[in-house]
Amino acid sequence: MAASVSYNIELAEIIEKVQQVMVTEENMPDLFVSDSSDTHAFVYRADGAFDYVADFKFSAEQAASSSSHRELQAVRLALLHNETYFSNLAPLKIYWQTDSRNLCTFLSKGSKKPSIQKDVFKVKKLEKKLNVMVIAIWTPREHGRIFLADLGSKFSLSTDEWSVDRDLLYTICFS
Repeated sequence: MAASVSYNIELAEIIEKVQQVMVTEENMPDLFVSDSSDTHAFVYRADGAFDYVADFKFSAEQAASSSSHRELQAVRLALLHNETYFSNLAPLKIYWQTDSRNLCTFLSKGSKKPSIQKDVFKVKKLEKKLNVMVIAIWTPREHGRIFLADLGSKFSLSTDEWSVDRDLLYTICFS
């Protein structure tokens, strides 16, 4: 019976955190936000100090995948390329804000598509290795944190998109 009570308390904490992420713009130390464009993924920690900011350029194969699959790649690449950072957070529930409903489904239920299944499995293996649990939370694209991640994902070397230098962007947004 005690395990059931513990589980219910943890579930209540998760539900409360999900609601907080969805309706506020408050800083949260265990919240990461990402967005993926056609060519890049941008991830940051919404803790107010922005102690984690990452930009990942997609390979040609990744760029050719669906937008939802690119959102999954953002999670995988962040965990994979920053294992020390994420393992130092452990054990921790990591809340991951996204504008992709499919990412939430992939991380909670999986996918019928083999290529997505393979990447979900990679994320789950990384979670186990790093002793973290990623809980994806959908919010609309208009949410302020998603808007900021969207800007970050579109600043690239593409000739079709113009941008502000990364260092200047960081100074403007995070100083």
